[in-house]
Amino acid sequence: LKQFHFHSPAEHLVAGARYPLEIHFVHEDRSGGLTVLAVFVKEGRTNPALKLIADVLHKGRARTGPPPRLKLKTLIASVDGYFAYSGSLTTPPCTQPVSWIVLAEPLEADAATLRRFSEVLGGNARPVQPLDGRVVLKSRR
Repeated sequence: LKQFHFHSPAEHLVAGARYPLEIHFVHEDRSGGLTVLAVFVKEGRTNPALKLIADVLHKGRARTGPPPRLKLKTLIASVDGYFAYSGSLTTPPCTQPVSWIVLAEPLEADAATLRRFSEVLGGNARPVQPLDGRVVLKSRR
């Protein structure tokens, strides 16, 4: 795992619908190849890890002390189903190729947490890109 970050709203659509938040876990192998695991977040129950991150981001750089500890597995939903395709990074320099794995099952976060992410990130989603002949594979459940 190289890093993880958030996009509000989500950058991927599922059946034309967009979730309010998407988490990208960017992985790099020894040869520099990139794989991004994307996790959707929908409105629902409070997720303590997402609430903690939203609170820290909302306070900005004024926060002092070590970053809070959290378990990354609390930021990954069920891996029962996923979509996979070859694309690019969604932020400059939009490097290609990137192997994408988009989990089908979203996490949940309460409305206040999602609002905080939206306020801090300010609509940082890349516009939806055309498929341009790419094939999106869907796993079987």
